[in-house]
Amino acid sequence: MIIKAYKSISDPRVMNKVLTFIRQYDIIYKENLDSIDTSILLKTSTIDFNYIEFVNAKRYYFVTNTEIESKDRTRVYLHCDVLSTHKEYIKQCHGLVVKGGSINPYFSPYDTESRKDIYRYEFENKFNIDGQYILATITTNIDEVV
Repeated sequence: MIIKAYKSISDPRVMNKVLTFIRQYDIIYKENLDSIDTSILLKTSTIDFNYIEFVNAKRYYFVTNTEIESKDRTRVYLHCDVLSTHKEYIKQCHGLVVKGGSINPYFSPYDTESRKDIYRYEFENKFNIDGQYILATITTNIDEVV
């Protein structure tokens, strides 16, 4: 099986990566190539690439780690680049992206917005915890309260 080693300077989240060809290897692959994480053993002591293409399988992998097993053998750990491996399928997909608040039909017909800013304040007068909770919301605009 032929693999090509590249140096990539692109963000892993882009589909069309800028690749610089480094070298080509002819390997015997004994595992299942359909896995997301895999490893290969190469007869080399220097790893100057960070991206691999399995040419026959049309699969692309990021180099995540390397281990030197002997003076001329290096195990290279790989993680599948799903965007590049399934690029043609992804390009054929269609979808609609809507930006804005989400409506909770069980709460009200008004747009609501979830925020991760959660502040915890202690009450001045402590109260006994008996399994009941108080939910308080604070807003700066009184007209927005429904």
